[in-house]
Amino acid sequence: MSLSPPVTRGRLILAPWLETADNILKTRLLPLGLFVQLTGMLWIGSKGGYITQTYLWCLLPGVISLGIDLYRFGLRSCIAGMTTGEKLLCTLFIWILVNPLFTTEGIESIEVIKRVAKIAVYIYVVRTVIIYNRKPEKLLLVAATVATGFALATMIYQFGMLGHPMGIRALGEGGYRVGSLGIGEFGSVGNPILAALYYGTFASIFCGYLASRPFRWQRRIPAIIGVGIIGVFILLSGSRGPLMAFVAMGGMALLLCQYSWKKPLLGILFIAGVGFSAWQFDIIVAQYDSVIASGFNGRFVNWEMAVNYIRQQPVFGYGTFAEYVGPVWHGGLLGHPHNMLLNITYSWGVPAGLLFIAISAWSIFISLAHRKSLMMAIAGCLIVFGQVGMFTDTYSFLSRPDVQWLVFFFPVALCSAIKKAP
Repeated sequence: MSLSPPVTRGRLILAPWLETADNILKTRLLPLGLFVQLTGMLWIGSKGGYITQTYLWCLLPGVISLGIDLYRFGLRSCIAGMTTGEKLLCTLFIWILVNPLFTTEGIESIEVIKRVAKIAVYIYVVRTVIIYNRKPEKLLLVAATVATGFALATMIYQFGMLGHPMGIRALGEGGYRVGSLGIGEFGSVGNPILAALYYGTFASIFCGYLASRPFRWQRRIPAIIGVGIIGVFILLSGSRGPLMAFVAMGGMALLLCQYSWKKPLLGILFIAGVGFSAWQFDIIVAQYDSVIASGFNGRFVNWEMAVNYIRQQPVFGYGTFAEYVGPVWHGGLLGHPHNMLLNITYSWGVPAGLLFIAISAWSIFISLAHRKSLMMAIAGCLIVFGQVGMFTDTYSFLSRPDVQWLVFFFPVALCSAIKKAP
């Protein structure tokens, strides 16, 4: 972006100092803020501190940059340049904002506005970083490397230094379910399921990078190692949902792959899969029977109950902060549907659920249509991992900075960056 000539919009002139400030925001501060948002929950040391630093380094510069863009190009021009996915997302946000008028949550509408606004600014930040920086993939790869280091350190500390027993739950083995580093709140994402979802997003970044062209072994080996480390972490977390998401994401990476040796690779993987299934056939069948017998850990009953709730309030749902009374499972009451589509539909009705499906479908379509683009390959892997992960294990759509931002809003924002900078 040139800094010398003044930028005009009608009779308004963007002063040179403002042009310089805008360039610094878009190429320096916003990438730094995005890095903090992506990795901060690992090294900041507290959840509250992570949220505060995300607001300070990511969202505040984003608001300033957005204000400059609105001043420079005008609201009408910015709206006209929105992608289909952004328009669908705006429609969903508008529906969520007007929802309190038709439910009992009118007094809570201010909090809803604040959360929607923060997510909207975050999407703008991601899109802007991708558009205005020459090699934004470097930022994502550095963030993924940092996360891989924490995943490795967590496993070494928990199993090596603390001596917790190791086991793969998916194969019926008992063992400690790794989730957090265990040193204060460093490397603490939450429970093992959320930790597996969080780290899985960085494996998705690596897989998208591996699927892009051209392939050079010496440059791809660190990414392969990263995928392996995070894959082991997900296995040892004992989280079946993220494990299925990891496998599905790998399938998406193979679909996006453009290499000439793609077919031989698929053949090798197929033979390996068949061989492993034959070797562990009895264990796989036993685990399948166990999952079915338990109703997928109570999820089948929970989903059925959520659908029954939705049938009673299909249009507007129950509201953003409505209490969800699920079935009793293992002595506890399930407080959310354990499925993002059902969660959204329960809160804001069938129209919101349909918009969520449309946004997700658009994101997958865009990533496939632009598969030769490195960023779209990364976005495709992220969106598939997030969608499969959200099928069983996420809990809140309008959350503050959290894992949910990474498994849905982050890849949607990447897909929105297919347009060129104004």
